[in-house]
Amino acid sequence: MTKAKKPLTSMVYDHVYASIINGEITCNDTLTESHLASRLEVSKAPVREALLMLCQKNLLRAIPRIGYRVVQISPAQLSKLMESRMVLEMAMLEKSWDSIGDAQIAQLTDIYHRQQEVEARSREVLNRWLSNIEFHLTLAGFSGNEYLQYALKNVLHTSAQAATQCFLGYRNEDENAEYHKQILQALTDRDLEAAKAALTGDIHALL
Repeated sequence: MTKAKKPLTSMVYDHVYASIINGEITCNDTLTESHLASRLEVSKAPVREALLMLCQKNLLRAIPRIGYRVVQISPAQLSKLMESRMVLEMAMLEKSWDSIGDAQIAQLTDIYHRQQEVEARSREVLNRWLSNIEFHLTLAGFSGNEYLQYALKNVLHTSAQAATQCFLGYRNEDENAEYHKQILQALTDRDLEAAKAALTGDIHALL
């Protein structure tokens, strides 16, 4: 019974999460268990579990006797997200700099090429964000600090939500790929300052 419920909960979670990041569900919409259960043709139990998980991730907030709404990210919170990314990603880049070699650059280059393929075939904000997150988490992962990487993962996923609320994704969908290209070039050239400058530009491209 438990095994049968997990895939349904995951399915509902993924559907609602994608709808939030893609801008299909906004802060003005109210979600209810009965409406989602009917639309997705599932029982209320997995819907309730999925919605509570999204609340725990701070993507939704529960409103008693009404339903659930997307958490609104304020300009002040957006600024803190960017500050968090700067602190985490710069520290992890500097920590891993001496250990980044040809193998690590090749790994990032492969992600960069796959990112371009995703952007060429998909217009969904979520798909573009997932490829962007993969690039940044891989780069950060070279530091070998899983605790910092976990913190960064949470910040990046919240940034995706913030980007949708501010301007429905990226202002320029090619901008992040260009910064990634610059980061790769700086890594190849062994130019830490250039890498930091490109990373800074990439982070602030959200604003």
